[in-house]
Amino acid sequence: MTESPAHQDQDNNGSQRSGRRSLPFGPLGLLIVTFIALAGAFGVAWLFLDANTEDTPDARTVFDEESSGIAGIGDPLPSIELDYIDGDTANLRDLQGTPTVINFWASTCPPCLAEMPDLEQVSQDLSPEVQFLGVDVQDTEEDGRKMIERTGVTYPNARDPQAEIMSALGGTALPRTILVNSEGVIVESHNGAITAEDLTDLINDSGMVSR
Repeated sequence: MTESPAHQDQDNNGSQRSGRRSLPFGPLGLLIVTFIALAGAFGVAWLFLDANTEDTPDARTVFDEESSGIAGIGDPLPSIELDYIDGDTANLRDLQGTPTVINFWASTCPPCLAEMPDLEQVSQDLSPEVQFLGVDVQDTEEDGRKMIERTGVTYPNARDPQAEIMSALGGTALPRTILVNSEGVIVESHNGAITAEDLTDLINDSGMVSR
């Protein structure tokens, strides 16, 4: 027996109403559930971040602590152990008592190669009133020895394989020369290659020696 169109419409409307009734909550309920889920997720994330923050130092604190370890003009030399290429050991502060020129170099640095004979000349001219110290940065011991032989410098040279000494004294590039007075305080610095004449003028102008 064929159903009437009116009866079919009633069945279809009933099916649609049944489908709608299958949802346990309406749009408002769905919004509330979504809000609760998001709030829970944010709460868990906040607790996680708060727990980790207690063990994580503030970025500004880390920067300040690292910066405070860099010695600049007006600061005393830090206490750093020196390993000389000839095998001796000492402390950077042992230089106190005599005005000192500290020169940072490397065998891979052409300007360093060019200026080292000039430094040797000034060291001979001003010895023993001024002492010189070379610091070989990020070289092998063998390469450092070859560089010393090639340039003919006779003043002591220490090794700085990890560039720790240069970094502690504010250096970022080679060559770099630092002047230290007899009290162990940094009074001047120079970045780049320097000639014998310019170095002599720098020493005289710094007041680290009396002329």
